Amino acid sequence: MNTLLLNNHLEQSIETANLCVYWKDKQGKYLGVNNKYLLENNMKSQKDVIGKNDNNFVWEENAPKIMAHDKEVMLSRKKHIYFEVIKAVSGDFYRNYLSYKIPLLSRSGKIIGIFGMSLLLNENNAIDFNNINGDIVSLFIGGVSTRSELILPTTKLQSFLTQRQEQCLYFMAKGMTMKQIAHAIGLSPKTVEHHIDALKIKLNCFSRSALIAKAFELGIV
Repeated sequence: MNTLLLNNHLEQSIETANLCVYWKDKQGKYLGVNNKYLLENNMKSQKDVIGKNDNNFVWEENAPKIMAHDKEVMLSRKKHIYFEVIKAVSGDFYRNYLSYKIPLLSRSGKIIGIFGMSLLLNENNAIDFNNINGDIVSLFIGGVSTRSELILPTTKLQSFLTQRQEQCLYFMAKGMTMKQIAHAIGLSPKTVEHHIDALKIKLNCFSRSALIAKAFELGIV
């Protein structure tokens, strides 16, 4: 880790956190990450990430939005929580994260980058994004709850969907099976299944009928 920016106590806390932790400079280049980040992205060491930005990884298509979030944190000088969709290292599905980001400051109070923690979402900790705006959000770090009044941006829910996810949702609402959807958009049934699973998490819908209803609500069909 970059010990110029982190003291030993904070470094130990970061390594025991069950979150992907990272910090970047003003240009979006990574200054350091924790072991959880390395493991989740199949990286062997800090050398695989330090000095690179999000455009240099398999999730480069998601980089513009990630970097826009980082920039907003630095410009506002305030902490934010974002819902971020990131392509998995395997390249055949997407992961959904709840990311908590704060400005990274020098000793003199100058903005030098951002510090972030990202929680991988799954069906056990899915969040209802229809009701989260304005609510108090709890992040759990090493089993200890830290509460902050953090507000998600009021971007329309549909903007959180990737093109593939929207296609899968559209054809599902049209009554197609996973195999038919896979054939229609040129993917494998397994990949379509990954997209459907991501949609369930992102839209907080855990049945086919609920997803179809959401598709009509969002105006996708």
